Amino acid sequence: MHTQHSSDEQFRRDVEAVLRLGRAVRHGVGNATTAAVHAATGSGQALREVVSAGIQGAADGLAGSKDPGDPFRQAVEGISDGLVASAQAVQWTVREAAARSQTYAREDLDRIASEFGTLATMFVEGVVRGMRASGKHAEDVTALVREHAHTTLRRAWPAFAVAASTARRDPLELSIAATEAGVRVVSFTKGALQVALGERLKKLGLVLTRGREEAI
Repeated sequence: MHTQHSSDEQFRRDVEAVLRLGRAVRHGVGNATTAAVHAATGSGQALREVVSAGIQGAADGLAGSKDPGDPFRQAVEGISDGLVASAQAVQWTVREAAARSQTYAREDLDRIASEFGTLATMFVEGVVRGMRASGKHAEDVTALVREHAHTTLRRAWPAFAVAASTARRDPLELSIAATEAGVRVVSFTKGALQVALGERLKKLGLVLTRGREEAI
């Protein structure tokens, strides 16, 4: 049975593999993050665990490295890239639904809004927790990564905020044309938004398949 824990563990291994290869770290971690976010379930806690698992995977992949600082920074940026891409996919998906006079189940929209609405306050915490969980690097390295996480978050936060705001609104409010008389509103079932987000991410050229080296 698939669980959030098993998904996070797979993500940790994916990131560890990227760091051990040492090539295109930011890109590889970013792709792995989009896959992990797509698989995430629950509320903001789920995305916090994704961030934490990613950083732990980076630490594991750099065990014994003499100079882990730059690869860690790239890993933090890659996680942010994946989260931002997913946040943008939320915006585009909901707005496209409005243009087609479609709406998603309120439950799905509320969950997505909660995830991205709380992510800004959880991002740095998740980075620090991931470092501490690894137990493989000194506190000065943890402090360096924490500082870089704050810098990265400042760049990423607007995308998280807009994604949360978009999901909280009824998609039909986003399109005047969709309110015209005679338009039939189709209510998608639970899980439809997650499927639509996956399709949007694929259109963006982001990898959603796990465990394949060529996808890194």
